[in-house]
Amino acid sequence: MAKKGSSRRWMQEHLTDEYVKKAQKEGYRCRAVYKLLEIIERKERGEGTDFLIENPQEARPYILEKGFISIDGMSLTIGKITENNFSLHIIPETLRITTIGGKKVGDYVNIEIDSRTQAVVDTIRRSMEASK
Repeated sequence: MAKKGSSRRWMQEHLTDEYVKKAQKEGYRCRAVYKLLEIIERKERGEGTDFLIENPQEARPYILEKGFISIDGMSLTIGKITENNFSLHIIPETLRITTIGGKKVGDYVNIEIDSRTQAVVDTIRRSMEASK
């Protein structure tokens, strides 16, 4: 595993429960801070950039191809998914106006799960368990 950088330290220090509660109260669609995940790969593709992000076991039910996820506060569409990772394609404008353009392999990003996705997945799970 790559060494943990200053972005991870900053997130651990600043993304507190109070921050999350304030964001939820103000109608932020994504769920509480979920996890810091490592960037596994970065490939320049045309004018955009593809990122491969680790996909931990506990997040897998909520990370769906063409679904939404918040990465460092940006709502993005999820690309391809494998058992261990998922991809994101970042367009040039997003690279230019956000911090993700400066991210490299081994850096960490904060993910937040889309609350609607979580509600749907959890409801279906409960329904399936109840019908057994």
